[in-house]
Amino acid sequence: MAVAEGTLYVADLEYVRALDASTGAERWRYPEDGGGPFYTVTLLPGEALFITSMERTGGGFFSQPQGVLRALSIDGKEVLWEFTEAKGEYVAPGSVADSTLVIGNSDGNVYALDVKTGAPVWAEPFRTGNRVWSTPLILSDTVYIASLDHNLYALDLRTGQERWRFTAEGAMVGPPLSLGDRLYIGAFDGRLYAIRQSDGGLVWSVPFDGEYWIWGTPATDGERIFAADVMGIVHAVDAETGAELWTRDLEEPVRVGLSIAPEGGYLLVAGNAGTLYALDPDTGDVLWDEPDTGQIASMLVHGDQVYISRVYGEGHVQAFQIENGRLLWTFPPPESEESEG
Repeated sequence: MAVAEGTLYVADLEYVRALDASTGAERWRYPEDGGGPFYTVTLLPGEALFITSMERTGGGFFSQPQGVLRALSIDGKEVLWEFTEAKGEYVAPGSVADSTLVIGNSDGNVYALDVKTGAPVWAEPFRTGNRVWSTPLILSDTVYIASLDHNLYALDLRTGQERWRFTAEGAMVGPPLSLGDRLYIGAFDGRLYAIRQSDGGLVWSVPFDGEYWIWGTPATDGERIFAADVMGIVHAVDAETGAELWTRDLEEPVRVGLSIAPEGGYLLVAGNAGTLYALDPDTGDVLWDEPDTGQIASMLVHGDQVYISRVYGEGHVQAFQIENGRLLWTFPPPESEESEG
């Protein structure tokens, strides 16, 4: 999901849709007659959307599924270019900086493409040792991206050359969180790591539980780091030292990254089974929770609202008021579901 200028852009498998961020009303959808499945949306505000899908290439018995990346005009009316050289699926959105789209693929490569033409920016894609399911974090002229090969890489944005790598004891799938001169990332070894941005050196690591993977990106309020493992245990640690401050067991798996409300006071957590939670960042107490059907696939905090997308649920996209958890709208609205049935 992505939001800008009052429009929420979301992929819901069959379509890429533009919704009114205040009401949930559909403004347009691509393609009009359906397609996909579509997985991710990366936004270049005011200019283009970069969308990914899984399609079959070739013909007949020898056709193979392949990830396809397209640049779509901001109004959804025109495909600006296509990139079909990746061999696997795109699991996570890309990131844009300096007219370059950087995105990872399940074929183990990191690709850098010109946002205007789709032409490769680097002489060769950057090859990792396993699938890349992480969104890149781009800071200045450096790309930080994790791989299932247990490494977090720092790459030169202009050339794709490796600057350093940090190796954990488990795979990493969430993008790192940046705070000050450090990066924070969780891994499938059940540890949360604090790493120096400059050279990838380890500052500290905290073991949560080696049996429970840390999947999503941590969140921060500037002093504390918040992370959750896939068993639904949320942890708060001191950003400087890694000392644990509190834990809260939600008894529901968590894979989506956590978010802090812009004004503070609410830590948003998306449960894998369908419940959206708001916790008190000081204590971990549950301030409100909103259960519903359908796995939560993504979450986006914008202003005083939080948006979630679901799969296998009646509501594909929902908007909630952060202060009290009030449901503001659902897409498609219930009457649409009834009329279609």
